[in-house]
Amino acid sequence: MLKSRLILNILIAISILIALFFASFYIYNEVRVRKVVIATNEEGSTSYEFMTAFVEVMKLEEPRLQITILQTKGSGEIMDALRKREADFGTAQIDLVTTQQARTVALLYPQVYHVIVAADSDIRTPADLKGRIIGTSSVSGGSFASLFTLLSYYNLTEDDVTVIPFEDSDLRDVAFINGEVDALFRATALGSASIRELMAKTDARLLTFDQFEAMKIQSPSLFQYEIPRGTYHATTPVIPDRDTMTVGVATALFANSGVDPDVVRLFTQVLFEHRNDIIRKNTLGSFIESPVPYQDVLPSIHPGALSYYDREQPNLLNRYYTEISLLFTVGPILASLIFGFQSRFLANQKTKASEYNLELASLLADMMSASTKKSAMLTEKRLLESLNRVVEDMNEGKISQSDLQTFTLVWEKAMDAVRFRETTLQRSPSKKNPS
Repeated sequence: MLKSRLILNILIAISILIALFFASFYIYNEVRVRKVVIATNEEGSTSYEFMTAFVEVMKLEEPRLQITILQTKGSGEIMDALRKREADFGTAQIDLVTTQQARTVALLYPQVYHVIVAADSDIRTPADLKGRIIGTSSVSGGSFASLFTLLSYYNLTEDDVTVIPFEDSDLRDVAFINGEVDALFRATALGSASIRELMAKTDARLLTFDQFEAMKIQSPSLFQYEIPRGTYHATTPVIPDRDTMTVGVATALFANSGVDPDVVRLFTQVLFEHRNDIIRKNTLGSFIESPVPYQDVLPSIHPGALSYYDREQPNLLNRYYTEISLLFTVGPILASLIFGFQSRFLANQKTKASEYNLELASLLADMMSASTKKSAMLTEKRLLESLNRVVEDMNEGKISQSDLQTFTLVWEKAMDAVRFRETTLQRSPSKKNPS
């Protein structure tokens, strides 16, 4: 009795401890503050301004997230921050991902290629840049790397052009206005304010990229974009003076592969379900796009983000609802038919077995009335024929194996009786007629 009570008390104590553990975990999960670091470019850059707008919206949606924006000098440092776990998230052009730990969360906005030349320049296509001086952003910036991707398509190398990277964007623009560089290359957001300001200060134009399909073969991560007429200067001179085709790459939000999937899903959810709030703070929010259609040119999608994108995918029950409904409707009918056929089959087997048992009884009756050895031997022959028919019917499924075993037992006894009868008749003296 004492032992049973002790066991009961131990079980109660264990149950209370388990309940306290789960309650504590639930409370901790509800009230804890998580620290999240997002790596972007420097303050004033497109990615910094975009993520600042996003963070403001995120804080309203989930105040328990303590988000810090880590400023860097470009995609190279952003990738390093993700690799070293110094940042949980990072923004970068999709063609500049250099760490295996990066997982895609969402496409944010396009980085459109702009090649700017003076209005009176004889540079008409990117191929004409051979032998020219090109100004671009710093070496660690996305534009610098994208420039050489562009030049390689036109079979231009570092020896064919002079590229001057500028850390200071103002100095870069002054160099162009003063004619110190023949062209500027910028991979930046469509409608960039800094390009609009530059166009207002000098007479310039944009080059057209009209070989997108061929360029994509060499650089699959390229997208085709259009710069609408008047994007950078609405009045005379209108810049561009017509809708201008160009190319570019998407800037995406990446997460380290080890980031909690719940946090990544929350980021993804806010990006898409609060897009209007983001747009009110930064118009580039209108370009936010799912990466699912472009998985062949992107790092794999983070499981947390993928769970959001797959939220409307039907589960197994919904996907096969019609088939399951049909199964539950037709299944019982089929089962009834199967059981009916089986019952009839077994009944037929029993009937067949009963026929053979009756035949045995009839043969035994004949044997008991046999008056000669020849009659007993004939009965033995009929028993053997009966056994042969039973075995054949069992092979054809007409009787069950258990019925065969029962028949065989009776048959063996019948054969013993017949042989005994044969022996008895053989020993009996034959009757003689009186003389």
